[in-house]
Amino acid sequence: MKYGARGFAVLCLLLSLLSTGDRAARASDDKRRPPDLQPVQLASDEASSVKTVVKPEIDARTRGVRGAYFSRNTIAARGAEGTARFLRNAGLNAVVIDFKDSEGNMSASLGGDQPPTKWKPVTRDLLEQLEGFGVYTIARIVCFSDPVLPRKHPERAVMDGRPHKQGQVWANWGGRNTWLDPYNAENQQMVIDLAKRAQELGFQEVQLDYIRFPVDEATPFAVFPAKTEQSRADLLTNLMRRVDEAIDIPLGVDVFGTTAFQFEPQEELGQDPERWAAHVQVFSPMLYVNKMSNYMAPGPRRAERLVRLAIGRLRGRLGPGPVIRPFLQAFERGSDYFTPDFILEQIKGATTGGADGHLFWDPSTNYDMVRAAHTSLSPR
Repeated sequence: MKYGARGFAVLCLLLSLLSTGDRAARASDDKRRPPDLQPVQLASDEASSVKTVVKPEIDARTRGVRGAYFSRNTIAARGAEGTARFLRNAGLNAVVIDFKDSEGNMSASLGGDQPPTKWKPVTRDLLEQLEGFGVYTIARIVCFSDPVLPRKHPERAVMDGRPHKQGQVWANWGGRNTWLDPYNAENQQMVIDLAKRAQELGFQEVQLDYIRFPVDEATPFAVFPAKTEQSRADLLTNLMRRVDEAIDIPLGVDVFGTTAFQFEPQEELGQDPERWAAHVQVFSPMLYVNKMSNYMAPGPRRAERLVRLAIGRLRGRLGPGPVIRPFLQAFERGSDYFTPDFILEQIKGATTGGADGHLFWDPSTNYDMVRAAHTSLSPR
């Protein structure tokens, strides 16, 4: 790889940061987290003030999180130690784990909705082991996009408004994915209860995904039976407040990449980061190059330029307080080229744009290219 003087300086800085994380992670013999991930110690008489004591401290340390999404099956196959070793070798120190996934599977029983049978639920023991190996654990909760519950409970679903589909559950243009009605009080309570349960099990952060209204070619036909006069942005902002009040660990949200680029709230989605910032500690814009071909002109280092611009705009809107930790692309589809340089460009774009850390996304959870990028920075 060839870089100019400025590029070399940035790479040296990244190397220093990643090496520091590696040295901390290797201290597994004493089963303690790295210094920047130490837990907040509370005296017994501080229990009543946990909201005001814990969250500011946790927010500060999460600024150094570098992680990746792993499916529950991937972690089950690798085990806690194997997962921690792979993350360390890839220059990472955190993992995003499905607590309710995009297939509607839950890792906890909530009333009549039973946990899935195709993989084992996340357990306290697993989370304690990961934490012991220095891994910061984030519970991913897919909120309203759900291919299972709407058909099981149509009274909670977004319905189809076309005359020839009266009484049918609405699905996206592909006809497969259904949605829970965000206006429905029971659906909102499900999100709150899942967040509380994730904290009880020992997750160190909650991350809400699909915390929005559906948007695609079929949404003109979508009907929301529980709809009120409340705007979409007001509804979701109020839900953020309720989740934030229900848990003492950091609350994170995934937002559309287009949301990061917009200066005005996107009413159709209902995502309004400026208002959410009063209740949300971590924002993760999904900045996948393959989905943003129209957002950055072709040319050298397009991934770096796109990520830097998106993060810079979002940081300008949110100010220095909230953590901005983007999801970056770790899969080949739609990338200009899939090499270690592609990974490093995205990291550089996030860093220079004002992000606090980063997460990588590959639905197949294959992060060999991320590991290769980290190895290319390591001294020989």
